[in-house]
Amino acid sequence: LDGKYKPGMVLEYGLREGGVGLAIDSHTKDILPAKSLQRVMDIENKVKSGAIKVERYRG
Repeated sequence: LDGKYKPGMVLEYGLREGGVGLAIDSHTKDILPAKSLQRVMDIENKVKSGAIKVERYRG
């Protein structure tokens, strides 16, 4: 952290922060067609850049 954390502080790590994401490894590449994998990666990049907005889940 950057030294700004205080006890009780809630931190959120989403796609942009690297907290979640698709595991791209040899197994994933073996089962997903390259075109599909590229599409997923394009969407991931758009979410990270803010081009696609994802609403917060409030379950």
